[in-house]
Amino acid sequence: MLDDVALKSNKDAPSIQSLISGSTYIVFDTNVLLNIYHYSPEFTEFAMDCLNQIKGTIMLPSTVRIEYGKHCDREYHAMKNRIERFGESILKSTTASSAKMLNICDDLEKMQFPDIDVLKAEITQKLDEIKKAVETYKSNHNDLKLIAEWSDNDHLKQLVSKLDVNQIMDSPDYETLYSWYESGEKRFASKMPPGYKDDDKPGVSRYSDLVLWLETIRYAKNKNVNIIFVTDDVKGDWWQTNSDGSICFRNELIEEFCKETSQKIYPYTSAEFYTFISDTFEIERVPAVEYALNKTDNDYCINVQEEVFDSIITELSYSGSDYLDVDPFTLGTEGIDEFEVIDYSFDSATRIDRDNNIVTYQFEYTVTLDGTSFDYWGRDEDTKEVILSPGIYHKYEGAITVEVKRECASFIDFESDRSFKEAKIIEGKLKEIESKDLNISD
Repeated sequence: MLDDVALKSNKDAPSIQSLISGSTYIVFDTNVLLNIYHYSPEFTEFAMDCLNQIKGTIMLPSTVRIEYGKHCDREYHAMKNRIERFGESILKSTTASSAKMLNICDDLEKMQFPDIDVLKAEITQKLDEIKKAVETYKSNHNDLKLIAEWSDNDHLKQLVSKLDVNQIMDSPDYETLYSWYESGEKRFASKMPPGYKDDDKPGVSRYSDLVLWLETIRYAKNKNVNIIFVTDDVKGDWWQTNSDGSICFRNELIEEFCKETSQKIYPYTSAEFYTFISDTFEIERVPAVEYALNKTDNDYCINVQEEVFDSIITELSYSGSDYLDVDPFTLGTEGIDEFEVIDYSFDSATRIDRDNNIVTYQFEYTVTLDGTSFDYWGRDEDTKEVILSPGIYHKYEGAITVEVKRECASFIDFESDRSFKEAKIIEGKLKEIESKDLNISD
């Protein structure tokens, strides 16, 4: 039930009065609905609270209703299984570790090691504490509550089913669909949004984004209403990247909508939309939800900086010479086969690009390496073995730049906080800070 409350969001948004009066409707892309099944239990509950507040103003395109109907059961059962399995791997690992350690204690006891019974008691106590910690976490984070509430009923599916009465846009007839498909070919050829990024999809599925868009335009035009348009599709045929790395809805889409309908469109990502609704209707946001809504690139980069560095250590160890900013004559003729990473620190990270669902960052590290080079002295006349000089010890320090590519399927992506598609060193400037000859005796 919509109430006449003050709008608290600072975003240029429609007034609550326009929603109450029916002059503005909310249109969801399919991904916004299906993503609800992917979120943490806290966020799933929060998202449903938001949807229930504005359910009377939702108007789904027929193509969204069809796509949601195709995939909702699979996503719902995947969500249930994910939640029900939570903690099982930890508990299984704990149980296996317990058995292994206690077996070792039994062997030690047979060998007359003292006070083994005390050690066994302490091990059992600590493992029990781990099990209790897992159960407490589950309880405190609403997993059990969500399982109970959703075990027999998909609450999102129930909400969508209630929209079927009069909140689904009229399906386009075949003649209209074919004309939209034909226009799609021309739009795709000229890279006119939306949908051209799906040009490689099979059959008519390649037109689904375009049909969604044209359905929305047709509805807004016929009903003389404004549209709040919510999508988590990150492809470049919906959003454009600004010079500062932020994104905004494509200008061409806003211009087309206004020209065809003489109405206003308010584009949102789901994160922005949930913030707008929760602020407006004073829906509580627990810390996990607050973090998800306000998560930034900086949070992500800090979370993954260690994993990123671990992934390029091998490259740095065996190809470190490629990143030395030194006179090559300071090295022995045989160079350095392998460097050892003595120390490193994470300095900064910057998002530099977003192409479709791939986000590219540059991570800056300060590293310290050392290694030993040798001069070639010839071969032994008898054995023909290579003779090398005593080693020359080298120590280097400086900056390296690592390019990191992250695959992000939605704007709220909880489960890939520590994941990245690839990482590679693209630049290095390491200067020699120490060098010394190593004697044969060393």
